[in-house]
Amino acid sequence: MGNLAWAFLKRDCLMATSYRLAFVSQMLVLFGGVSVLYYAGQVLGMSDSPLLKNYGGNYFAFLLVGVAFVDFLNVSLATFNVSIRDNQMMGTLEMILLSPVKVPALLIYSSLWSYGLALVRFLFILGVGSAFYGFHLEHPNLSGALLIVIFSILSFAAVGILMAAFVMVFKKADISVVLSLASVFLGGVVFPPEVLPAWIRPLSLLLPITHSVHGMREALIHGASIEQLGPQILALALFGVILFPLGLAVFSFAVNWTKATGTLGQY
Repeated sequence: MGNLAWAFLKRDCLMATSYRLAFVSQMLVLFGGVSVLYYAGQVLGMSDSPLLKNYGGNYFAFLLVGVAFVDFLNVSLATFNVSIRDNQMMGTLEMILLSPVKVPALLIYSSLWSYGLALVRFLFILGVGSAFYGFHLEHPNLSGALLIVIFSILSFAAVGILMAAFVMVFKKADISVVLSLASVFLGGVVFPPEVLPAWIRPLSLLLPITHSVHGMREALIHGASIEQLGPQILALALFGVILFPLGLAVFSFAVNWTKATGTLGQY
């Protein structure tokens, strides 16, 4: 199992490092993005909103953590279905899915590099904010933040696998963009959910991203203990326990259905 995971990581690493300029360009774009967030935070943070008191009145810190962390969700929504689409178009999907490797292992191993790169981007964004724009973490709970990352990835990946199953069956019917926008709007990424109308706020609790960004802010900005992060960790664990097996089951069903109908390699 370890050798197979390493083989996937090595393959994806070689592919990524063959485009060094693209990586450098990506980092420059992230640097520019942090700059935009800082100056937007300077303007919007002047409102003295009571909702920001829990974050020291610092809207930039609130915004930076939310936007940086949502990258993990976007990776989850993209990495699985893009991989499916690419292999369909290259005519290699049938060969991969008919190999002796089990489908769950293929899905998990093929995402390792993407999640590793997402973590690098997350740390880079926070580093730029700290080095150039005064985003300082006084007593962050790094172990709590790591738990939030792990459980968030588990729940996000489950949603991504469900999207990949959808793409496999319906081909171009990709709803991940809609889900991403809904998560940003409802999940407290750029503004606290409390500003939403009362009738729509409960929907935010049904999204993993809501618990992820709140937990990450509590861990990094406030240094919340593991016990204090318990509600967020528990919610994310429940999402993962329920959605991950469901995602794998639905994906396996989609693979078997496309095999039976002869549409596995179609795109």
